[in-house]
Amino acid sequence: MRIATHDNKNPNFSCVAYKDGDEYRFLDKTYNKALSDEVSGLVFNGINGDEVCDGLLRQEWWLVYRIYKQYSTASIRLNFSLRNDNEIWGLYSDGAIDE
Repeated sequence: MRIATHDNKNPNFSCVAYKDGDEYRFLDKTYNKALSDEVSGLVFNGINGDEVCDGLLRQEWWLVYRIYKQYSTASIRLNFSLRNDNEIWGLYSDGAIDE
C-alpha cells in the first residue's frame, strides 16, 4: 500500500492539500464526516506510540479502518458442498440467508 499523506518531501498523487494564496498547504490528518464520531476515543498505534484518536486520522488510517469495519463481521456464512454433481451453471441458495 502506498502512503497517502504528505511527508514534508514530495507530495504524491493522493495527498490532501489546499491552496492558501500562492502556496499549497498539506494536511496530515483529515476528518471523515461519516466515521469520525465512531473513531473518537479509540487508540491507534501511531508513529510516536499509541495515540488516542480525536476524530482526525491520516488518509491511510481511514482506508484501513473502513476495510476492517467492512470485513471484520461476516454478513452471512454459506456452507456449500463441493460434490461433482453440482452444475456450474446451476442456481443455488441457502434458506438460512433469509433469517
